[in-house]
Amino acid sequence: MMIGLFLAIATSLFAVGGAIVLLWRYHDWRFGFLAALCLFASAWVLTAQVSHLIAFGEVWSPNWSGFGRAYPAMVLSLLALCSVFFLERAISGRIKAAEAMQMAQLSLDGANIPVFWFTSDGGTRYVNEAACRSLGRDRSRLQSMSIFDVAPLYSARAWAEDWGSLKADGSISLELHFSTDEGHVFPVDATAFRVATQTEELACVFARDISERKQAEADLRIAMSKVQAADRAKSEFLSTMSHELRTPLNAIMGFAEIMELEMFGPLGSERYVACAGDIQSSARHLLGIINGVLDLSKAEAGRMSLDEEEVAMGEIFDQCLRLFREKAALQGVTLTMACEPDFPALLADSRLLRQIIINLVSNALKFTPAGGTISVTSQLDPTNGCTLVVEDTGCGIPAENLANITEPFVQIENALTRRHEGTGLGLSLVKKYTELHGGELVIESALDQGTKISVHLPPERVIRRADPSSARESA
Repeated sequence: MMIGLFLAIATSLFAVGGAIVLLWRYHDWRFGFLAALCLFASAWVLTAQVSHLIAFGEVWSPNWSGFGRAYPAMVLSLLALCSVFFLERAISGRIKAAEAMQMAQLSLDGANIPVFWFTSDGGTRYVNEAACRSLGRDRSRLQSMSIFDVAPLYSARAWAEDWGSLKADGSISLELHFSTDEGHVFPVDATAFRVATQTEELACVFARDISERKQAEADLRIAMSKVQAADRAKSEFLSTMSHELRTPLNAIMGFAEIMELEMFGPLGSERYVACAGDIQSSARHLLGIINGVLDLSKAEAGRMSLDEEEVAMGEIFDQCLRLFREKAALQGVTLTMACEPDFPALLADSRLLRQIIINLVSNALKFTPAGGTISVTSQLDPTNGCTLVVEDTGCGIPAENLANITEPFVQIENALTRRHEGTGLGLSLVKKYTELHGGELVIESALDQGTKISVHLPPERVIRRADPSSARESA
């Protein structure tokens, strides 16, 4: 029968045509091999048939299940045809997957958020343009680096644990710190998804720079600490001022009532003179507290200005010494104030400069026991500025209190606060007055070793006059 012959030739030719078409489409050598195999089968059948026809004058007779000797060639062609079909399916599937991967990469390249594809060992398989921009590196270099190069603070052990969680859950969130070539380290909020290809598993990581958020959180923490500090200052202010204001007010009201009711007889009695003196003393104390609070408020609001004039420090020292000499003697404390005769005049606010010395000496007297010493000196700095120094041998300031000792209403120790009166405004005002003059307040102290406070004033506050003799020589 001729059916076997025709089927073998048709199958071979069909396989050859399909293989040639697919070879042209996919440029894969395997299709060329299958096409050659089918051509070989067709040539085999035709050559054998022509030879038999020439030799015997007839075609093959059916003796192999009705297909004759064309059966092996037809089987070979069928196998080649099946191979062509399945090979085309495999290659087209792979090409579609590659096209889908390429489309995904093109989409990710256009994204504004950095994207990384990491392998199970931390290697980098892909990065998008946003990742290159954020790290300041080109793509080829980034893809040659590992996640441990991109995030130096991230360890291999942590990556192994996170990879296990990623395989189990499908996605994870973590915070990393990326590093640029310039050494700049910035935090990122990373979300990783598990991606499985035909050959490997990858972690697709979307990394968002959270530097601004972290800065905002830090600023918020600072603001909250300031609010808490302000709240504590308010509480300390209320508790301190309630006592400091009530004491002189009670004295004023009490002595005024004594005089009003004439408890010591008619108002002409000499004992009322002492009451009047106590009323005046309490009123001055109360006025001083109120002035201090008002000055601090004005300074913090930036509304305090200097009434500048030429100030002789020797006169300021003499005034303060007269003010504290008697009190120091009653406490058994040696108080000395020394200003060099040729110390130059200062361009300053005399009231504020005097208040600086008064506040510092008052504090020193408060915390210096009997037998101690307090010295007040002035000296010129090598920088051509000047320094006012108040040094005592008192109880000193604990190291943990030095940082906030100049804050308003701060008392250095609860026990000392109970033994000594005060609003806690003295050093705060000294610092404000010093800064208004462009100066700096420096406090050196140690517990039980005394305290040294230096007020540094800048060179422009020192009035330097030319030496008359030098002027005549120049002339």
